[in-house]
Amino acid sequence: MLIVHHIETSRSHRILWLLEELAVPYQYFGQFLAAFKVHAH
Repeated sequence: MLIVHHIETSRSHRILWLLEELAVPYQYFGQFLAAFKVHAH
């Protein structure tokens, strides 16, 4: 079984979609990273 570490703002949605389409069993670990801004002075 595959283990997928997924971050909401990444391209791993493509991998999740592919695994679903191919009916490959996988374990999903999702994370959400808050967006932050870098301010230049």
